[in-house]
Amino acid sequence: MRMLKIETLQENDYVINLTNAGREIGNGDFHVWIGLRKDEYGTVKWTDDSTPTWTKYSSDNVWREEVDLNCYALDAQHGNWDKNTCTDRLGFVCEMDIGQCTFEHRPQGRGCSSDRLMLLEDVHTREISQTECLMMCLNEDNVNDIECWAAAHMPEHEGDDCWLFFTKATDYCVQNEANYAGVSLFIKTCFQGKFLLFICK
Repeated sequence: MRMLKIETLQENDYVINLTNAGREIGNGDFHVWIGLRKDEYGTVKWTDDSTPTWTKYSSDNVWREEVDLNCYALDAQHGNWDKNTCTDRLGFVCEMDIGQCTFEHRPQGRGCSSDRLMLLEDVHTREISQTECLMMCLNEDNVNDIECWAAAHMPEHEGDDCWLFFTKATDYCVQNEANYAGVSLFIKTCFQGKFLLFICK
């Protein structure tokens, strides 16, 4: 088990929802610790000693340069990462590797806008059932860090239509959703089973 490491917008949103659910059962604070901190040289790193590749720093962090603000907490109200004193008493989120990839079903009528994606990577279209569509996305091989991160499905449109979205950006379809009547969008999540929320005050 380890302190939380957030690497995509999709993962950040998932933890926000988890944190807010924890508040509903008794925690009054919007902030939870994540595993990001400054080391002795002032370099911001995760607790596994890796450098962040995706960040969501609060704009307040620009001017909050007090010496003792060396640890970061997720503000679940605004979705940002705030600098804090490491001795602050906040809830925290830990993670462990359990389960496997699954799909988050987005609201009915939402799809992934593929205009920019078509230029960058790839969309594959097939006429297969929803179950086959999702299984195909799960089982596609990762090639040069490009893999299937979302599947959209429209039933009974001259046979079922399935679109598979291939990209290096795991949260591409989260950031590029659009309205498509009759379409169901499923976004692959490979972290949904690994978070544990601890409320400590």
